[in-house]
Amino acid sequence: MKKQGEGQFHFLKVLVLAVTFAIIARFLVIGVYKVPTSAMLPSLHMGDIAVGWKFPYHSFTRPIYKFLVGENIRLQRGDLIVFKHPDGKSSYVKRILGLPGDKIQFTSRNQLVVNSESFQYELLDEQLNFTGGEYYNLFKESSKDYSAEIIIRRSDSESQVLPEEMIVPLGSYYVLGDNRDASDDSRDWGVIPEENIEARLDWIVLSLNWRDEDKSVFRKSRFLLPIESN
Repeated sequence: MKKQGEGQFHFLKVLVLAVTFAIIARFLVIGVYKVPTSAMLPSLHMGDIAVGWKFPYHSFTRPIYKFLVGENIRLQRGDLIVFKHPDGKSSYVKRILGLPGDKIQFTSRNQLVVNSESFQYELLDEQLNFTGGEYYNLFKESSKDYSAEIIIRRSDSESQVLPEEMIVPLGSYYVLGDNRDASDDSRDWGVIPEENIEARLDWIVLSLNWRDEDKSVFRKSRFLLPIESN
């Protein structure tokens, strides 16, 4: 009986430790995020469930990372990050386009100039229908250190008021959505302080289509899909 009791106690200890480590990993090391909008099309679809690396970026674990590694986080142009909106009420997913110290300008509301380098825009496809009611042009946006696919609504006028030119402050990042005409981002409310960043997204682990009744709920093509940063 004594051996049986010791065995049960050992199993309980292992179980408690496993649950504890799982909780720590979930809240401090790895984050799981559901994409609720189309603001990051074509990279992220509404219904995607993505995982991100929290440890170097989260405000609670960032000092531990710096102590262990000996340096601050290093985010790159093109990284997809999860962060707290400046109002502090919600979390957003956007792409980093401006690094600390960068000079940001626009030749149109959707086309960038960074540090006097005009980004290149290669038209990949026309008349794409992503959302059921509007058509988009698909572009490859690129610079010397970054490339990604973005979409721009065909009906939008080039006469829009341009975002203001700015220098990204140290310790901050300039972020944009890949669906340029349907994204609330740094053009509207400015840069993101480093302390607002929660995670960098790395993988789409699952994608569920709950809006289109004519298609399968489970998107097989997006299962365990790596997220390309640049």
